[in-house]
Amino acid sequence: FANDVNILNYTLDFTDDPLWSDLATSTLPFMGKEYYVLSNGTFGDTLTLLDSASTTLLAEGEKATLTVGGKSYEVEINFVTSTPAVKMKINGELTNSLEQSQTYKLKDGTYVGIKEVLYSSKQGDVSKVEFSLGSGKLTLQNATDVKINEDTISGLSVRFGTDGSTKLQTITAIWNAEDEMFLAKDSTVTMPGFAGVTLTYGGLDYPMEEELEIVQGATDRMELKNVM
Repeated sequence: FANDVNILNYTLDFTDDPLWSDLATSTLPFMGKEYYVLSNGTFGDTLTLLDSASTTLLAEGEKATLTVGGKSYEVEINFVTSTPAVKMKINGELTNSLEQSQTYKLKDGTYVGIKEVLYSSKQGDVSKVEFSLGSGKLTLQNATDVKINEDTISGLSVRFGTDGSTKLQTITAIWNAEDEMFLAKDSTVTMPGFAGVTLTYGGLDYPMEEELEIVQGATDRMELKNVM
């Protein structure tokens, strides 16, 4: 594959086209995984996703234990402000102050994403936070290289197909070669960022051999003769 040549496209085509405005906090299948839509930007522009996300609603004074990728996380609210924003303690690690749709990367690479901060200033009422934990953050921006955990994936871009006004119709991941890439008997070519898509060389299929003989047909031509 020559540099920048298209290798393949992966297209998610919706049976029932969802409203762009309804995508936030929904679950979205993409590239063989289930993602939680943390936020949706301007129509047809940007989606921020968390993979393997575990979501819960937590009140001040409570603790919750969530499991992501086989690991347990004990979560509690450190404090909630009227902004509204929240600071959380996860397995003893304090996050930054986070507002709705913001994320924080824990030391082990897990992301916490804030869905909604329900601040209450009334005495006797309790503030709550709806949040999710995910093992990876995926940023899809139209006609731009994909970002995984803030790292730009060269050679892999995304394009949103819309009805032009309110609905999302398709999401297409476009995989182009980065420099020259070779697919041979002892090598493979893997889509960057999504190791689940790999091209392999299965060899050539040789049918029954056919033997040809070159014979003189005339002074100006040769003939190929099938040798039985």
